[in-house]
Amino acid sequence: MKRRGKVPNYYSRHASVHGVSSRQFSKRNCVQVLMLVTSLIGFADRLMSSAGRAKA
Repeated sequence: MKRRGKVPNYYSRHASVHGVSSRQFSKRNCVQVLMLVTSLIGFADRLMSSAGRAKA
């Protein structure tokens, strides 16, 4: 039997994937996720740029 807890009101990727709730959607959580995604896009861009230079 799985134990189900209360859905948190803070950003939690795991909770978002397994139990989306309107409690998780706040301006603070949105900004936090946007900063995370922006940093991941920058990291991926830098990684791809490095790979392109290594081939040349």
